[in-house]
Amino acid sequence: METLEYQDSLKQRDLIMEVITYILNQQNSDGSWYYHDKTDVPPEKNFIDSFHTCFILGNLFFLWKWLKDQKLEDAIIKGYDYFVKNFIMDDYSVRLYHYYPIPTGVKVDIRACAEAIYCCALLSELIPDALELSKRIAQWTILSMQDRSGYFYFRIYITHKHKMPYMRWGEAPMFNALTFLLTKITDGARQ
Repeated sequence: METLEYQDSLKQRDLIMEVITYILNQQNSDGSWYYHDKTDVPPEKNFIDSFHTCFILGNLFFLWKWLKDQKLEDAIIKGYDYFVKNFIMDDYSVRLYHYYPIPTGVKVDIRACAEAIYCCALLSELIPDALELSKRIAQWTILSMQDRSGYFYFRIYITHKHKMPYMRWGEAPMFNALTFLLTKITDGARQ
C-alpha cells in the first residue's frame, strides 16, 4: 500500500511541476502575466490586471515555501516588482488594470485592493518591505473606500464612486485581507 501512495505522490508532484513550468513560461519578460494564455490570445486582445497578478504571486509563494526552488523565487520577485511599479499608485491606491484592450473608466476596484493587501502581507516572508506596503494600501483603502457604516465601496470610476456593497466581490475579500494583515502584524510584534 505504501508503494502505491508513494507513486501517487510522485504523480502529484510531477503534475504540480508541469503546472509550475507552464506558469513560469507564461510570465512575460517584464514580470507580468496576461489573463489569457499568451500563445492563444494576442497581446492587443489580452489584458493584465492586479488581482489576478496577486493570485499568481500568492500561489507561487506557497509553492516556493514547499519547494524552495530558485526559479520560483526569481519569478515571484520579478512579478512583485512589476506589480508594485505598475499597479501601486503614489497615494497607495491600486490600479485594476495595467493594460486592457478597451477603456473601462475604472480607476480602483475593491477586489484589487483586497488582493494587494493580502498578497503583500503574504509575500513579506520573502520580501520584508512588502508588509509596510500592505499596511499603506490598507490605510488608503479604509480612508478612501470604506463607508461610515463599515462596508467597502465596489469601485472608483473616473467620474464617480460606485458605493454598492458586494459581499462576495468586496466585503469578504477585504475582511480576509485585513484579518490576514492584522495576523501578520501581531505575529511580528510577538517575535
